[in-house]
Amino acid sequence: MWVRKASDKKTLVSGESIMVPDAPSRLPLSAVSADDLYALNTLPGVAIDRVKHGKFALNELVLEISHLIDRDTIKKTELKLLEKNLKAEFNLSEDFNLVEQRNKELDFVQKEFEEISWRIAATFDDKDKAVI
Repeated sequence: MWVRKASDKKTLVSGESIMVPDAPSRLPLSAVSADDLYALNTLPGVAIDRVKHGKFALNELVLEISHLIDRDTIKKTELKLLEKNLKAEFNLSEDFNLVEQRNKELDFVQKEFEEISWRIAATFDDKDKAVI
């Protein structure tokens, strides 16, 4: 149902930005496994307590976390899951990778340098001002 609405040309959002399942879960947070809860709590800014937040709906958690995680992280996670399934199904070696393992900090530094270069290139020196 939601896929049809997302592919409709009248909608304002694209299909990949809609995170609403066809049949929403009615599970509470207390139903999440201990391993999954630990993994969620390793995210920066996330502190979920099973006793304190256990009655919240799992759908609410998915919606809130979708605001914290960028699209690249979501795509890499999906690719890692696909990679794991492909390794198991086709007995691929452990060095098989679908996701490039690169440190995010390098990307941030590179983007910072690109912004600084762009700002410097956009400034006028005395020669430029004289010509203008």
